[in-house]
Amino acid sequence: MIFSIARARLLQLAWWIGAYLPPDRRVLERTILPRLAQAHPQGHVLFVGVKFYTRDYPRIFPQGNLVTLDRDPRVSRHGAREHIVDRLENVAVHAGRRRFAAVVVNGVIGWGIDTLDAAEAAIAACAENLVDGGWLIVGVNERRPTTPDLTRLASWRFFEPAPFPELNAARIVVPTPFAEREHTFLFFRKRAAA
Repeated sequence: MIFSIARARLLQLAWWIGAYLPPDRRVLERTILPRLAQAHPQGHVLFVGVKFYTRDYPRIFPQGNLVTLDRDPRVSRHGAREHIVDRLENVAVHAGRRRFAAVVVNGVIGWGIDTLDAAEAAIAACAENLVDGGWLIVGVNERRPTTPDLTRLASWRFFEPAPFPELNAARIVVPTPFAEREHTFLFFRKRAAA
């Protein structure tokens, strides 16, 4: 047990200094984000949840169409050229008439969006600000005690699970060496408005 905790801490430090890329970040940075950049060169992609280890994500989008959002103003320097400081449920205030081709909400639910009501508002805001057929990608640590039960959200009615290209699944669970032991990616397409 002590060896396992020490190993996890060492790997986390190695990740933070750029010497190690965790398996879930490998999927995100080498498959999901490049695919979104390639598939939507003209459409804007919203990435929610910014930290120092996301600072290179704008480079994956050479067209400059990545928009980042985080409620903490201290992490703004790690965001994209267009960065929004606010909560996800308020994104419409900043987006105006623009709709996103994709929204990636990774490591935010259970790490700040900790209640069912907050998750409901966040997913509803994603639906409101996505184009019909747009991707909603949610990365979540389902075993984290602060993660609300996402199966109870009424706002899923705006979406349908969809297999993500290259991954061929609407849900993948990636084992990680950290305390949560796994990170889940959920893939949805926004239903066309009736």
